[in-house]
Amino acid sequence: MVKLIRAYADAAEDKSLAKEYALTKKSLIVGGAKASVNRFHNVVQKATELASDLESFGLTTQFLQELTQEVEEAKTVIWEPRMQIIKRKAQTRKLDELVDELDDIVYVQLTGMVDLLQFDHPSFHAKFMDARNIIDHKGQRRNTSNPSMDSESPPTPGIDDSA
Repeated sequence: MVKLIRAYADAAEDKSLAKEYALTKKSLIVGGAKASVNRFHNVVQKATELASDLESFGLTTQFLQELTQEVEEAKTVIWEPRMQIIKRKAQTRKLDELVDELDDIVYVQLTGMVDLLQFDHPSFHAKFMDARNIIDHKGQRRNTSNPSMDSESPPTPGIDDSA
């Protein structure tokens, strides 16, 4: 491919293109896998730009497509470990958001509704509060933007606290 581009540059008398693609096999693979794949990608990209001109030098669209696919596969293989790390970090952030949402549901919404049942169904209220304490994250995961997680219990009927 490099030879095709160089031959085209010589025929078109494009000295800058000829100089840019005066590459050897060794210069294409120096610098590790990432650098090599980036160089191959640049060569394929330039060949794609010049595809119509390079047809007269023996470049076929099928060969160009195959080469493009191979370079993309190589890029995928090289970047896969990094992409997996990025994906795991995103999932961890999403998990933190979901835990915060669940905390909001349990500690704010459900607790408020169950507190209304405290006097009519004290057994249910006690069991809910026990279950809620089982899933308590020891204050480590609760979203600080939520209002007070533990609301004060309503006053006991028949007892005057004002005295």
